[in-house]
Amino acid sequence: MTRIKMMLAFWLLLFVVLQTSIAQEPLKAKKERKETVFQYFSSLEGVPKIVISADFSKMRGNKYMIDKMEANMKFEDEGQEQSWDIEISMRGKSRRTICDLPPLRLHFPKKTLSENGIRKKHNTLKLVSYCKDKATYEYYVLREYLAYKMYNKITDYSFNVQLVEVEYKDTGKKSGSVTRFGFIIENTDEMANRLNAKEKSKYLFGRDSLNHFQYDLLALFQYTISNTDWRVTALHNTKIIRDKDSKEYFAIPYDFDYSGFVNTEYSIPSPDFRQVSIYSRIFMGDCREYEILQKARAVYIDKKDEVLQCPDEWPFKSKHCKKALKFVKQSYKVLEKDKAFKNQCLRKSY
Repeated sequence: MTRIKMMLAFWLLLFVVLQTSIAQEPLKAKKERKETVFQYFSSLEGVPKIVISADFSKMRGNKYMIDKMEANMKFEDEGQEQSWDIEISMRGKSRRTICDLPPLRLHFPKKTLSENGIRKKHNTLKLVSYCKDKATYEYYVLREYLAYKMYNKITDYSFNVQLVEVEYKDTGKKSGSVTRFGFIIENTDEMANRLNAKEKSKYLFGRDSLNHFQYDLLALFQYTISNTDWRVTALHNTKIIRDKDSKEYFAIPYDFDYSGFVNTEYSIPSPDFRQVSIYSRIFMGDCREYEILQKARAVYIDKKDEVLQCPDEWPFKSKHCKKALKFVKQSYKVLEKDKAFKNQCLRKSY
């Protein structure tokens, strides 16, 4: 009997061990996924709904505050509520003056990320917020999000973005919250790493140092959305990365809120280019030979239908998206016609 009991105990123990192993397998897989925090939020089903609780009243009262502020972020992952203590800080320059709530930077504790199987690197994300509590400003955010998505279709040398729906709970008031769409932007170092490159934030260079093809794609994109609020050599609304193997430099654009495409009420024509209105397209790229610039132009023509397609996650009626894309479609009257293209894009560069 003793031997039989020992055998039974052995098989019972083996059964318990196997069941425990099977039960913990999804958790183990989750712990080992090693994705970044941006990839994590991008992998959530649909448009992630996030609740950020913080003393936004204090933030609005001191828009040039550089200190981080404690905050809490709640969201659902596979039906389970997650509650993370994070920090937030304000970012941007002009929007700090213009916006009631400037764009934010989200700082995720490395311990929290590690506990959830997320890589500790690239633990900060930019959040483009609603700026002002008006319906028109939410459309500005969505159109800027759309600009990023369009450029993703043109080239991988671009920032990935993820649409989110955010409820901002102001702990500085007894009852104060607002829910608006926004989007998070891929961490700069993460973007550079994805492209086998490294950011060069203090590099003084001329435009000839850049990869010409990618720079032409960038310049044509800024032309299509009628944006003059960028400078490569001044690193204005542009990040520079250097390929680890080829040692080439690449320019990556961001912040499109002053473009005619986004059409914010605070954007103004550029006096530097004698721009008549924000809708007046100015080609700010280099004046290259026709055959060279033609390569970048061919990409836009080839991807026209893809560029002018509304993203699946667009939250409102598609007519609002199509209306915004109609502005970009107008640029193809130049891109698709040789004479118009030569007149607009093959001239003295700025």
